[in-house]
Amino acid sequence: MKKLFSLEKLTQGIRLSVSRYPIAIIFAAIAAVLLIFITQGKGENSEAFLPYIFGCCLGISLFFSIHTTAEHKNWSGPIKGSMLLVGLGLIWLMVNDINNQINSGTDESLAIQIFGYALLSHLLVAFLPFIGNFKINAFWQYNKSLFIRAFTTVLYTGVLFAGISGAILAVTELFDVDFGAKIYAYLWFIMALPMSVIIFCAGVPTDIDELESSTDLPNGLRIFVQFILIPLVVLYLLILYAYMGKIIVQWSLPQGWVTILIMVFSVLGMLAMLLVHPYQHQKENSWVKWYTKGYYVALIPLLILQYVAIFTRIGDYGFTAPRWAVLAITVWLTWITIYNVFFKGRNIVLIPLTLFITAFLFLLGPLSHKSISISSQTAKINRLLTELKMVKNGKLLVYKDNPQTDSLMGELYSATRYLSRNYQKTGLEPYLHYPTEAEIQKEFTSNNVVTAELAPDTAATVAPVTVAQTKGTPHVNESQALVESAKKDSTVPDTVSAQNMPVGEDINRERNLDKYERRQAIRQILSNDLEKFNIHSYDNYRETATSTWFEIESQVPQNQIPAGNWTHYYPMNEIYINENGYETTISSHSDLVKIKRSDEAASGAGVSNLILIVNGEEIEIPIQNAVTSAVVNRMRSGESNPQKFPNNKLRFPFKKNGKEGILLIQKINFEVAETTGVNPKNYKMYTITGCIFMK
Repeated sequence: MKKLFSLEKLTQGIRLSVSRYPIAIIFAAIAAVLLIFITQGKGENSEAFLPYIFGCCLGISLFFSIHTTAEHKNWSGPIKGSMLLVGLGLIWLMVNDINNQINSGTDESLAIQIFGYALLSHLLVAFLPFIGNFKINAFWQYNKSLFIRAFTTVLYTGVLFAGISGAILAVTELFDVDFGAKIYAYLWFIMALPMSVIIFCAGVPTDIDELESSTDLPNGLRIFVQFILIPLVVLYLLILYAYMGKIIVQWSLPQGWVTILIMVFSVLGMLAMLLVHPYQHQKENSWVKWYTKGYYVALIPLLILQYVAIFTRIGDYGFTAPRWAVLAITVWLTWITIYNVFFKGRNIVLIPLTLFITAFLFLLGPLSHKSISISSQTAKINRLLTELKMVKNGKLLVYKDNPQTDSLMGELYSATRYLSRNYQKTGLEPYLHYPTEAEIQKEFTSNNVVTAELAPDTAATVAPVTVAQTKGTPHVNESQALVESAKKDSTVPDTVSAQNMPVGEDINRERNLDKYERRQAIRQILSNDLEKFNIHSYDNYRETATSTWFEIESQVPQNQIPAGNWTHYYPMNEIYINENGYETTISSHSDLVKIKRSDEAASGAGVSNLILIVNGEEIEIPIQNAVTSAVVNRMRSGESNPQKFPNNKLRFPFKKNGKEGILLIQKINFEVAETTGVNPKNYKMYTITGCIFMK
């Protein structure tokens, strides 16, 4: 029994892990605690913890490599302490960078940056202990041990989680003890972070120098590569060569998607080649030499195809972060291929080392994706401004719609939109700049303060009142009559003023903006700035049709607050709903609220229902039946724009699975394509303005 389980060996393994990799384990524990804290719903803005969670996860691999290198090279106390401080400084810089990008809502750039940081920290694990002394066999044996240990850790962690989860479930069912559903999430965070790190570290080789003389070549690893990885590599190779033959026969340019397939082939092929590297010295595995040489030779035509595909995209649209990443990896693969084919490169340490250098240059400095993308897209914008003749005497001019140049305007809009959403630039400096923090706060405040004041044209004669105050009051003038009519027609029994409204978590409360609120404010500012100069997206039908706009709006502004114990208020200021399937986030502070058009609009244009998405729950808002007939008749009659609707027609109460509220629509903007007269079917919803009250 002692052989099957030894408490002493278990505690020794834990002590060994903690003594060798203390900071890495501490970072894993902190990440788990922060995740549990967020899951419990504590803290006003859980997103504020995300940069620190990412930083802790990056710290696990970074300090693992520092601890291993310090142990292997027997660093003195001052040197080791200095390197640990450097590591902490790097984590601090990465956390600040991630935090800045999260606050700016730069999703693509954020994902690339986090992936790049993770790649750098994990590559350090592979080669840092061998800097200054490239022992090839020790390098392979060390990374082989880590590779196998990673699989072992996943197995152990999974079994532990499943077993303890089963025990919790058994106690819950048998003894009627309610731990709550979140207990499983807490358990997973503990198992997946500190526990898995401890398990992994317990199996890391303690003497790297001894690995140089090791002849341990697991047969299972060879079988995995020979019968699983290599057949997959061959499959991708056949597909890519068949596609290459197709484009040669058709004499056409390669699709951009082919770059992904080439990347998959390269990664699988490189992994297989590295895993079987020492087997080539065995007579019974002489096929490994043929595979290694054949892999790099087969890669040469594919690299040429890759260059053609990526430079075609770059020539058409300029550099972006993904295109620069593909080009950087392609250049790195080219160097590795040349090194192995023409110089018979046998130093496999150079593979992770040179990839680290490539990734570092891609993330930081003058060759980073940020520098290259900003430079390329700004140059493109300046060229388009010149072609569109929009700059005169140092001033930006308003663009005049022209079917001959609208496609160029679409390119300009896409370029400035890309820069603003990823790098906090517009590309139109000095004419238009990215919003400052003060401007963002001002925009958010102006659109999020709940008020019951009437519109300026009615406020001059009528003060904000409730239904109780208006009963029996004669109509003073037409404006007041409209206001009282709107109240009378409301689908809600009565309305209250803002002063009588219960203050909820999201109503008139001063607080820091979350990611989605900042994004909404920033995009609204930029949208307004671009609209001043008629800088807009491009629709295909603009070449053959003249685009006009049509609006419907409430008879009087929807700023009377419906009666009810509303605790959440979500404003919608010209929310974009034009693209099929596109979900616009309205807020994520207390509830994740999104809006989109219903799928029935995908096959045609016109008025479709709206879909509110509250914490993943889809709630259909039936505006189609309410406005379609009137919109079509008004368009056919050619009457004035915009069309006024009774307020009650644009109020939509909803209730589903405990989610209750009311959607008030202030205005819907339609884009209309006219060819010969007005075609009532050739229009589509573009933006929506209003607000949502919820309990």
